[in-house]
Amino acid sequence: MLNGTVRGEIACTDTVIIGEKGIAHTTIRAGAIVISGQVVGNLMATQRVEMRGAARVFGDIEAPVVVMEEGVIFQGHCQMTPKADAPTASAAQRDLSVVPLKR
Repeated sequence: MLNGTVRGEIACTDTVIIGEKGIAHTTIRAGAIVISGQVVGNLMATQRVEMRGAARVFGDIEAPVVVMEEGVIFQGHCQMTPKADAPTASAAQRDLSVVPLKR
């Protein structure tokens, strides 16, 4: 959890929390990202991004789930990606075997 100021890049596989007093000028790559403060930079999550209350996000978001509460300021692009553990439709189709029916 960050309630201070940070510059640079944050990368982890777990949850990153930017608290109400947190200011991050950074790219964040994590499993889940929860923001109540300010982020200037791109967010990439494998699970979800949550922007709460008075959060201010200036950058692009890429995650399978994006939650934005009322009052959030967001400037950027948002791309909803499939979850990493879920197979894509084309991958699922490749795994299917076709067996002809005998008559």
